[in-house]
Amino acid sequence: MCFSANASFGVAVVLTVAGIASIRKVRHTSYVMFAAIPLLFGIQQILEGFIWMDKMKHQEIPGLAVYLFMIFAQVIWPTWAPVSIWVMEKDRKRKKLLGIISVIGICVSGTLAYYLFRYDVTAKMIQYHIQYEINFPDQFRVPLAIGYFISTIFAPFISSGKRMLGLGLLILLSFAITKFYFDDYLISVWCFLAAIMSGVVYLILKDHHAGYKHE
Repeated sequence: MCFSANASFGVAVVLTVAGIASIRKVRHTSYVMFAAIPLLFGIQQILEGFIWMDKMKHQEIPGLAVYLFMIFAQVIWPTWAPVSIWVMEKDRKRKKLLGIISVIGICVSGTLAYYLFRYDVTAKMIQYHIQYEINFPDQFRVPLAIGYFISTIFAPFISSGKRMLGLGLLILLSFAITKFYFDDYLISVWCFLAAIMSGVVYLILKDHHAGYKHE
């Protein structure tokens, strides 16, 4: 699989359009965060497009685009993903579970935000991939990885939305593919694949009766 600035910018354009269309489909304020997901992914892919351009010029010092991309990947998504589904949920039991996952996500986001600004961030172009790395202590990598996985993947499986299961399966599939084939470039490739699959958000919101019902 080949990645490039053109691929990132191309996906960004499609997701920006899908995000705007999704937001326009919103019929209740509790949908807004969820509807904005494709738009946020579009912005993130624009940032990676600029990173690709910088790396092709052999710029070794991480620029603003690298830090902004990592803020999306490491800080925004662990919180945004579960909270956006939590605010839509009406089933009390499911909402409690989603609340727990949201708290986990907030803790992960806060910790990674600290590490992002406390330790060095590197972005290296290796063949047709970008490898991101935050150089924080190794003993915290596994707990944070588990927390990140739970907060970004589990919420759709708990949701009562009729089409959320499909979204969850797509996200899980994108993670499995990335972990198996592109483990050294997990942050970049998984964000790219998840960004593409976030277009499903529009389909979920397109038919109001296929998702959640609000008075």
